[in-house]
Amino acid sequence: MGIPREPNPAPYVIAPFLCSDGYLVLQFVREHQFENLANLINKPDWIGDSRFQERTGWGEYLHSDIIPALEEWSKNRTRSETSSLLAEANVASGPVLTASEVVEDPHLEERNMIVALPRTDEISDPVLLPGNPIKMSTYKDEKTRGDIPDLDEHREKIIKEFC
Repeated sequence: MGIPREPNPAPYVIAPFLCSDGYLVLQFVREHQFENLANLINKPDWIGDSRFQERTGWGEYLHSDIIPALEEWSKNRTRSETSSLLAEANVASGPVLTASEVVEDPHLEERNMIVALPRTDEISDPVLLPGNPIKMSTYKDEKTRGDIPDLDEHREKIIKEFC
């Protein structure tokens, strides 16, 4: 994501992998989490493997060994099934949502995290924007945003308010 990882490879794993219906992102940072993952995906030999004894080995062999083994294990499982099994093994994961899944997600809807902005052209569909993640009881978090003001539209009002 444009952020350099130091050291490289990093002593932790945060990586996406493919399931039958899309991607999950997986995270493990501690040895016991790696061991739980290895046992879960039927790779118990990884636990004593010298390549994985240091945390940096996880990153070094992530794309050559870990991700292919994960994807082989998860290829006939949905993201939900895979994530549940990982959670039972105390390994963090979560779904990578598609754009349409984000827009239709009931949790995001409930938290007002997708906000409609009316367009100023002839297109009737609004522009969807991320909502404000900070919720305050005294601030009304509207489902839509008002029209975008023209340049200097509120200039006089602002000047009177602050001068």
